[in-house]
Amino acid sequence: MLTRLRPIFALFVRSLREQSRARFTPLARGALALLLLFFIAGNEQNFTRYSAPGQQVLILVVMVNFFAIAIFGLSTFASAITEEKEEDTLGLLQMTRLNPLAILLGKSTARLCEGLLLLAVQVPFTMLCITLGGVSLEQVLRCYAILAAFLFFLCNVALLWSVICRRTSRATAMTVLTGFVLYVLPLFMISIAMTSRFRGGSPAGWLESFAQTWIGINPGFDLVKAIEPRGAMPFATDSLTASLGGGVIFFSLAWLLFKPCCNSSGETVSESPKKSPTTAGRHTSRRRPGKRAIAWKDFHFLGGGMRGLLIRTAVYAAMALLFVWWLATIVRSSMRTKDVGVMFWIFGDLCFSVEFGLVSARMFAAERKRKTLGVLCTLPLGTGRIIREKILGALPQLIPSATLAIIGLLMIFGGSNGERWDALEFTPEFIAGLFLAFSGYIFFAVLVMYLSLRMGRAPFATGLCVVIVIWIIIIFTLDGRHSHDDAVAQMLTISVLTWIATLLIAARIPHRIALAAAAD
Repeated sequence: MLTRLRPIFALFVRSLREQSRARFTPLARGALALLLLFFIAGNEQNFTRYSAPGQQVLILVVMVNFFAIAIFGLSTFASAITEEKEEDTLGLLQMTRLNPLAILLGKSTARLCEGLLLLAVQVPFTMLCITLGGVSLEQVLRCYAILAAFLFFLCNVALLWSVICRRTSRATAMTVLTGFVLYVLPLFMISIAMTSRFRGGSPAGWLESFAQTWIGINPGFDLVKAIEPRGAMPFATDSLTASLGGGVIFFSLAWLLFKPCCNSSGETVSESPKKSPTTAGRHTSRRRPGKRAIAWKDFHFLGGGMRGLLIRTAVYAAMALLFVWWLATIVRSSMRTKDVGVMFWIFGDLCFSVEFGLVSARMFAAERKRKTLGVLCTLPLGTGRIIREKILGALPQLIPSATLAIIGLLMIFGGSNGERWDALEFTPEFIAGLFLAFSGYIFFAVLVMYLSLRMGRAPFATGLCVVIVIWIIIIFTLDGRHSHDDAVAQMLTISVLTWIATLLIAARIPHRIALAAAAD
């Protein structure tokens, strides 16, 4: 019996051994343990202010883990099968004795085990929250059980879309859409139903019950309920059963759809060759590259050209209109232009930050994946010229989200006669805050660009988590009881340190480009 099962777990055991022996694994586990100890040490000065300091530490640790799972899950699990499709190696795996179940276990479940081990290494250190007071052993174990179940569910949702989709970007987008429908959309639905009920209307019964059911299985609300039962969300229930059952269902669907979706291989030559895009009397729709060929290539082939720019603009405009419709349904006559501007600014700034990181991660990751970085470095151009042109080709992708954020700011501060602009005071603290935010964006872009040359997977997620951790450390180390002059000095000091770190990382990028090009 064991001999028959050995081929099924062969790839799984091999992947698990490779991940456990990688340099990143012990570093990640050690960094998590040190981060937990830093959270406890950083909250030490506030222990006398709270009746349950252990509860405050547990909330912080659990929420950081929850968002880290979402970020890493989207960037890691969604590429389980699509990376084999993109490299045209899935057919080689199918030529061996590995059946679809063995491939799914080896490519996805091994990554799931790595994530579960990263959660398990935190449990002994999180037990210190019990000593601090305010939480019990059952609460700590239940929080990590909810996080493990959510990780299992997210892994299998991303695995299903990785089986169905051809590209990793599309699988990631569909996983995000699934999470939005399951966890975010019910919040908008329940707000509309409750507003209609408060105004004496009669909302659709199925709408309200559907929203309450899906809000009840939200793991974020279940975590809040586990830590603070009396302050939980009204519809929060047990999410463990839903997450585990949903994960099994999505894994079963991925297993059933593996053969129909993964049997077509790109290695075979089609019977009818494609016609050349340039024939007699026809010309290509794209213009010639000109002097900045690398920027032209990135704009058209990574960003989608003008068509991709128009699609992004249409998507952001549609999302903005949906937000306005939702806000008008909630507040109706009391809706102001400033409220709409705040929604536009928050949504545009969030989309700009995400796209900013993704563009930085794709800038050289796409060249490494297609094995073209070595060819790019053979051009009679310096490394600095290559980096500048790739940045220039990537900047147009940020125009739609930046435009939406700017429109939101104009609606917030631009009154009918522009009186709000006069009321806006450009104080030294405000200017220092803007400079700090700009410095943080540049540091984030350079860090993600460098990580994309060092890591095979998840450079954006790793860079984002590093920035969030640094931000939390800064908040803990700064003293909140200071004057405005001290705040300006602290922000300028952090900005200078940020620029020093940015320059040090940027100085290593040309060397990493040369090493990656030599490896190709």
